Amino acid sequence: MKKKIKFGFLIPHFGSIASSEKITSTCKLAEEYNFDSAWARDHLVFGPHAHEDSDKTFLEPFTVLGHVASVAKKLELGTAVINPQRHPVHLAQQWASLDYLCDAGVICGIGTGSYPREFLERPFDNREQLVKENVEIMRSIWTGESTEYKGEIFDIEYAEIYPRPKKSIPIWSGGSTPASPNRAVEYCDGWLPGRINLKTWDIAVRSMQKKADGMGRKMPTLGVIPDVSPAKDMKTAVEMADIDNLLKLANKRKYWKRPEKGSFETVEDLEGLVMAGTSEDIVQEISKYVDHEIGIDHIVFDLRQRFSDMEYCIETIGGEVIPEFK
Repeated sequence: MKKKIKFGFLIPHFGSIASSEKITSTCKLAEEYNFDSAWARDHLVFGPHAHEDSDKTFLEPFTVLGHVASVAKKLELGTAVINPQRHPVHLAQQWASLDYLCDAGVICGIGTGSYPREFLERPFDNREQLVKENVEIMRSIWTGESTEYKGEIFDIEYAEIYPRPKKSIPIWSGGSTPASPNRAVEYCDGWLPGRINLKTWDIAVRSMQKKADGMGRKMPTLGVIPDVSPAKDMKTAVEMADIDNLLKLANKRKYWKRPEKGSFETVEDLEGLVMAGTSEDIVQEISKYVDHEIGIDHIVFDLRQRFSDMEYCIETIGGEVIPEFK
Protein backbone atom coordinates (compact mmCIF):
# COMPACT_ATOMS: atom_id res chain seq x y z
CA MET A 1 0.00 0.00 0.00
CA LYS A 2 1.36 3.41 -1.02
CA LYS A 3 2.26 5.62 1.93
CA LYS A 4 0.04 8.71 2.25
CA ILE A 5 2.11 11.88 2.22
CA LYS A 6 0.84 15.16 3.65
CA PHE A 7 1.77 18.59 2.32
CA GLY A 8 1.81 21.93 4.09
CA PHE A 9 3.21 25.44 3.75
CA LEU A 10 4.59 28.25 5.90
CA ILE A 11 2.01 30.98 6.49
CA PRO A 12 3.11 34.49 5.33
CA HIS A 13 2.91 36.04 8.82
CA PHE A 14 6.30 37.78 8.82
CA GLY A 15 8.11 40.37 6.71
CA SER A 16 6.70 43.18 4.62
CA ILE A 17 4.00 41.00 3.04
CA ALA A 18 2.37 39.98 6.35
CA SER A 19 -1.26 41.06 6.75
CA SER A 20 -4.62 39.64 7.72
CA GLU A 21 -5.68 39.76 4.07
CA LYS A 22 -2.59 37.91 2.85
CA ILE A 23 -2.87 35.22 5.51
CA THR A 24 -6.58 34.73 4.83
CA SER A 25 -6.32 34.60 1.05
CA THR A 26 -3.35 32.23 0.91
CA CYS A 27 -4.79 29.83 3.48
CA LYS A 28 -8.15 29.71 1.73
CA LEU A 29 -6.40 29.14 -1.60
CA ALA A 30 -4.23 26.37 -0.15
CA GLU A 31 -7.33 24.71 1.24
CA GLU A 32 -8.94 24.83 -2.20
CA TYR A 33 -5.86 23.18 -3.70
CA ASN A 34 -5.91 20.32 -1.18
CA PHE A 35 -2.94 21.25 0.97
CA ASP A 36 -3.13 19.39 4.28
CA SER A 37 -1.57 21.84 6.72
CA ALA A 38 -0.46 25.41 7.46
CA TRP A 39 2.46 26.29 9.73
CA ALA A 40 3.63 29.33 11.70
CA ARG A 41 7.13 30.24 12.85
CA ASP A 42 8.00 31.65 16.27
CA HIS A 43 10.17 34.62 17.24
CA LEU A 44 9.85 37.00 20.16
CA VAL A 45 12.53 39.52 19.16
CA PHE A 46 12.63 39.21 15.39
CA GLY A 47 15.67 40.02 13.27
CA PRO A 48 15.24 38.90 9.64
CA HIS A 49 17.65 36.29 8.33
CA ALA A 50 20.03 37.23 5.52
CA HIS A 51 17.74 35.56 2.97
CA GLU A 52 14.59 37.44 4.09
CA ASP A 53 13.43 40.98 3.43
CA SER A 54 14.52 43.58 5.97
CA ASP A 55 11.04 44.28 7.36
CA LYS A 56 10.89 43.24 11.05
CA THR A 57 7.14 42.59 11.11
CA PHE A 58 6.44 39.28 12.85
CA LEU A 59 2.92 38.28 13.90
CA GLU A 60 2.69 36.06 17.00
CA PRO A 61 2.10 32.42 15.94
CA PHE A 62 -0.88 31.47 18.14
CA THR A 63 -2.70 34.65 17.15
CA VAL A 64 -2.05 33.81 13.50
CA LEU A 65 -3.08 30.16 13.84
CA GLY A 66 -6.26 31.11 15.69
CA HIS A 67 -7.13 33.41 12.81
CA VAL A 68 -6.42 30.67 10.26
CA ALA A 69 -8.62 28.25 12.21
CA SER A 70 -11.56 30.59 11.65
CA VAL A 71 -11.13 30.86 7.86
CA ALA A 72 -9.70 27.50 6.71
CA LYS A 73 -11.50 24.59 8.34
CA LYS A 74 -9.72 21.76 6.51
CA LEU A 75 -6.12 22.72 7.27
CA GLU A 76 -4.22 21.05 10.10
CA LEU A 77 -2.31 23.76 12.00
CA GLY A 78 1.21 23.55 13.38
CA THR A 79 4.27 25.44 14.52
CA ALA A 80 7.56 25.12 12.71
CA VAL A 81 8.65 25.54 15.40
CA ILE A 82 7.64 27.06 18.74
CA ASN A 83 10.45 28.17 21.07
CA PRO A 84 10.39 27.29 24.82
CA GLN A 85 10.39 30.82 26.22
CA ARG A 86 6.74 30.64 27.33
CA HIS A 87 5.69 29.07 30.61
CA PRO A 88 4.63 25.46 29.82
CA VAL A 89 1.26 25.77 31.61
CA HIS A 90 0.44 28.80 29.47
CA LEU A 91 1.73 26.95 26.41
CA ALA A 92 -0.44 23.93 27.23
CA GLN A 93 -3.48 26.20 27.42
CA GLN A 94 -2.64 27.86 24.10
CA TRP A 95 -2.37 24.51 22.35
CA ALA A 96 -5.55 23.14 23.93
CA SER A 97 -7.43 26.29 22.94
CA LEU A 98 -6.15 26.10 19.37
CA ASP A 99 -7.11 22.42 19.23
CA TYR A 100 -10.61 23.37 20.41
CA LEU A 101 -10.95 25.93 17.62
CA CYS A 102 -9.31 23.93 14.83
CA ASP A 103 -11.48 21.30 13.14
CA ALA A 104 -8.61 19.52 11.35
CA GLY A 105 -6.24 19.11 14.32
CA VAL A 106 -2.96 20.64 15.48
CA ILE A 107 0.73 19.68 15.65
CA CYS A 108 3.03 21.13 18.28
CA GLY A 109 6.42 21.57 16.66
CA ILE A 110 8.91 22.61 19.35
CA GLY A 111 12.63 23.40 19.23
CA THR A 112 15.39 24.76 21.41
CA GLY A 113 15.58 28.18 19.78
CA SER A 114 18.72 30.01 18.69
CA TYR A 115 18.72 33.49 20.20
CA PRO A 116 19.38 34.11 23.93
CA ARG A 117 17.60 37.50 23.82
CA GLU A 118 14.30 35.73 23.11
CA PHE A 119 14.37 33.63 26.27
CA LEU A 120 13.77 36.41 28.82
CA GLU A 121 14.03 34.64 32.21
CA ARG A 122 14.25 31.11 30.81
CA PRO A 123 17.61 29.24 31.04
CA PHE A 124 19.03 29.47 27.51
CA ASP A 125 22.09 27.38 28.38
CA ASN A 126 19.86 24.52 29.57
CA ARG A 127 17.53 24.48 26.57
CA GLU A 128 17.49 20.71 26.10
CA GLN A 129 16.10 20.23 29.60
CA LEU A 130 13.78 23.19 29.10
CA VAL A 131 12.23 21.54 26.03
CA LYS A 132 11.97 18.17 27.77
CA GLU A 133 10.14 19.63 30.77
CA ASN A 134 7.84 21.64 28.48
CA VAL A 135 6.85 18.42 26.71
CA GLU A 136 6.32 16.48 29.94
CA ILE A 137 4.26 19.25 31.55
CA MET A 138 2.06 19.86 28.51
CA ARG A 139 1.28 16.16 28.10
CA SER A 140 0.48 15.81 31.79
CA ILE A 141 -1.89 18.78 31.72
CA TRP A 142 -3.53 17.76 28.43
CA THR A 143 -4.35 14.28 29.70
CA GLY A 144 -5.25 15.35 33.23
CA GLU A 145 -3.07 12.53 34.60
CA SER A 146 -1.33 14.84 37.04
CA THR A 147 -1.77 18.44 38.15
CA GLU A 148 1.68 18.79 39.71
CA TYR A 149 5.23 18.57 38.42
CA LYS A 150 8.73 18.86 39.89
CA GLY A 151 11.72 19.07 37.57
CA GLU A 152 15.09 20.77 37.34
CA ILE A 153 13.53 23.97 36.00
CA PHE A 154 9.82 23.94 36.82
CA ASP A 155 8.09 23.22 40.12
CA ILE A 156 4.31 23.24 39.64
CA GLU A 157 2.00 22.45 42.53
CA TYR A 158 -1.30 22.61 40.66
CA ALA A 159 -2.34 23.17 37.07
CA GLU A 160 -5.26 22.01 34.98
CA ILE A 161 -7.02 23.41 31.97
CA TYR A 162 -10.37 23.01 30.26
CA PRO A 163 -11.27 22.13 27.67
CA ARG A 164 -8.67 19.44 27.29
CA PRO A 165 -7.60 18.53 23.74
CA LYS A 166 -10.09 16.49 21.74
CA LYS A 167 -7.36 13.93 21.08
CA SER A 168 -3.66 13.55 21.77
CA ILE A 169 -1.70 16.51 20.38
CA PRO A 170 1.40 15.23 18.56
CA ILE A 171 4.66 16.91 19.52
CA TRP A 172 7.41 17.11 16.90
CA SER A 173 11.01 17.99 17.60
CA GLY A 174 12.30 20.75 15.35
CA GLY A 175 15.85 21.50 14.25
CA SER A 176 18.60 20.09 12.06
CA THR A 177 21.32 19.43 14.65
CA PRO A 178 22.00 15.82 15.77
CA ALA A 179 20.22 16.49 19.08
CA SER A 180 16.89 17.19 17.41
CA PRO A 181 16.21 13.73 15.89
CA ASN A 182 17.39 12.20 19.16
CA ARG A 183 14.72 14.21 21.03
CA ALA A 184 12.17 12.99 18.50
CA VAL A 185 12.92 9.35 19.28
CA GLU A 186 13.36 9.73 23.02
CA TYR A 187 10.26 11.72 23.96
CA CYS A 188 8.54 13.34 20.98
CA ASP A 189 6.23 12.01 18.26
CA GLY A 190 7.91 13.39 15.14
CA TRP A 191 10.92 15.18 13.67
CA LEU A 192 10.55 18.35 11.58
CA PRO A 193 13.91 19.81 10.49
CA GLY A 194 13.84 23.14 8.69
CA ARG A 195 16.31 23.56 5.85
CA ILE A 196 18.35 20.39 5.77
CA ASN A 197 20.05 18.71 2.84
CA LEU A 198 18.98 15.23 1.79
CA LYS A 199 22.26 13.51 2.70
CA THR A 200 22.13 14.82 6.26
CA TRP A 201 18.45 13.90 6.56
CA ASP A 202 19.25 10.38 5.32
CA ILE A 203 21.94 9.87 7.96
CA ALA A 204 19.66 11.21 10.70
CA VAL A 205 16.61 9.07 9.88
CA ARG A 206 18.71 5.89 9.67
CA SER A 207 20.15 6.71 13.09
CA MET A 208 16.62 7.38 14.37
CA GLN A 209 15.40 4.01 13.12
CA LYS A 210 18.26 2.23 14.85
CA LYS A 211 17.68 4.16 18.08
CA ALA A 212 13.91 3.57 17.97
CA ASP A 213 14.41 -0.16 17.41
CA GLY A 214 16.85 -0.29 20.32
CA MET A 215 14.38 1.47 22.60
CA GLY A 216 11.43 -0.59 21.41
CA ARG A 217 9.72 2.59 20.26
CA LYS A 218 7.73 3.38 17.16
CA MET A 219 9.60 5.37 14.52
CA PRO A 220 8.57 9.04 14.85
CA THR A 221 6.67 10.81 12.10
CA LEU A 222 9.14 12.30 9.62
CA GLY A 223 8.86 15.76 8.13
CA VAL A 224 11.04 18.27 6.32
CA ILE A 225 10.79 21.95 5.33
CA PRO A 226 12.52 22.62 1.98
CA ASP A 227 12.79 25.97 0.27
CA VAL A 228 10.59 25.73 -2.81
CA SER A 229 10.65 27.90 -5.93
CA PRO A 230 8.39 26.86 -8.83
CA ALA A 231 8.64 28.49 -12.25
CA LYS A 232 8.23 27.78 -15.93
CA ASP A 233 11.95 26.96 -16.24
CA MET A 234 14.86 26.11 -13.94
CA LYS A 235 16.82 29.31 -14.61
CA THR A 236 13.97 31.55 -13.45
CA ALA A 237 13.22 29.35 -10.44
CA VAL A 238 16.84 29.42 -9.25
CA GLU A 239 17.11 33.18 -9.74
CA MET A 240 14.12 33.63 -7.42
CA ALA A 241 15.39 31.25 -4.73
CA ASP A 242 18.24 33.33 -3.21
CA ILE A 243 20.70 30.47 -3.67
CA ASP A 244 23.77 32.50 -2.63
CA ASN A 245 22.47 33.08 0.88
CA LEU A 246 21.26 29.49 1.19
CA LEU A 247 24.74 28.29 0.25
CA LYS A 248 26.23 30.54 2.93
CA LEU A 249 23.77 29.14 5.47
CA ALA A 250 24.59 25.55 4.47
CA ASN A 251 28.34 26.11 4.77
CA LYS A 252 27.85 27.30 8.36
CA ARG A 253 26.19 24.01 9.37
CA LYS A 254 29.04 22.02 10.85
CA TYR A 255 26.90 18.92 11.45
CA TRP A 256 25.67 18.57 7.87
CA LYS A 257 26.96 15.95 5.46
CA ARG A 258 28.91 17.92 2.86
CA PRO A 259 29.59 17.25 -0.81
CA GLU A 260 32.80 15.36 -1.60
CA LYS A 261 34.49 18.66 -2.57
CA GLY A 262 34.03 19.80 1.04
CA SER A 263 31.70 22.77 0.65
CA PHE A 264 28.32 23.74 -0.73
CA GLU A 265 28.91 25.64 -3.96
CA THR A 266 26.00 25.05 -6.35
CA VAL A 267 22.24 24.60 -6.21
CA GLU A 268 22.82 20.90 -6.91
CA ASP A 269 24.81 20.69 -3.66
CA LEU A 270 21.65 21.80 -1.82
CA GLU A 271 19.76 18.65 -2.83
CA GLY A 272 16.76 18.21 -0.55
CA LEU A 273 17.09 21.68 0.92
CA VAL A 274 16.04 23.51 -2.24
CA MET A 275 13.36 22.35 -4.64
CA ALA A 276 13.44 24.67 -7.65
CA GLY A 277 12.29 24.43 -11.24
CA THR A 278 9.25 23.26 -13.12
CA SER A 279 6.52 21.20 -11.52
CA GLU A 280 8.20 18.10 -12.94
CA ASP A 281 11.51 19.12 -11.34
CA ILE A 282 9.85 19.61 -7.95
CA VAL A 283 8.05 16.25 -8.23
CA GLN A 284 11.42 14.58 -8.81
CA GLU A 285 12.93 16.26 -5.76
CA ILE A 286 9.99 15.33 -3.52
CA SER A 287 10.23 11.74 -4.78
CA LYS A 288 13.72 11.46 -3.31
CA TYR A 289 12.17 11.81 0.14
CA VAL A 290 9.04 9.81 -0.63
CA ASP A 291 10.92 6.86 -2.17
CA HIS A 292 13.48 6.68 0.64
CA GLU A 293 13.34 3.31 2.41
CA ILE A 294 12.39 5.22 5.58
CA GLY A 295 9.94 7.44 3.75
CA ILE A 296 8.82 10.95 4.56
CA ASP A 297 5.38 11.59 6.09
CA HIS A 298 4.92 15.36 5.83
CA ILE A 299 6.54 17.98 3.58
CA VAL A 300 6.11 21.64 4.49
CA PHE A 301 6.91 24.03 1.65
CA ASP A 302 8.89 27.12 2.65
CA LEU A 303 7.85 29.83 0.20
CA ARG A 304 9.29 32.84 2.03
CA GLN A 305 11.39 33.76 -1.03
CA ARG A 306 8.18 33.78 -3.05
CA PHE A 307 5.70 35.48 -0.70
CA SER A 308 5.20 38.24 -3.29
CA ASP A 309 3.76 35.72 -5.77
CA MET A 310 2.62 33.11 -3.29
CA GLU A 311 -0.72 32.62 -5.01
CA TYR A 312 1.07 31.46 -8.18
CA CYS A 313 3.22 29.07 -6.12
CA ILE A 314 0.24 27.57 -4.28
CA GLU A 315 -1.73 27.13 -7.50
CA THR A 316 1.24 25.53 -9.25
CA ILE A 317 2.19 23.20 -6.40
CA GLY A 318 -1.42 22.39 -5.53
CA GLY A 319 -2.49 21.90 -9.12
CA GLU A 320 0.54 20.16 -10.62
CA VAL A 321 2.76 18.74 -7.85
CA ILE A 322 0.61 17.50 -4.97
CA PRO A 323 -1.74 15.45 -7.23
CA GLU A 324 1.24 13.29 -8.23
CA PHE A 325 1.41 11.98 -4.66
CA LYS A 326 -2.28 11.59 -3.82
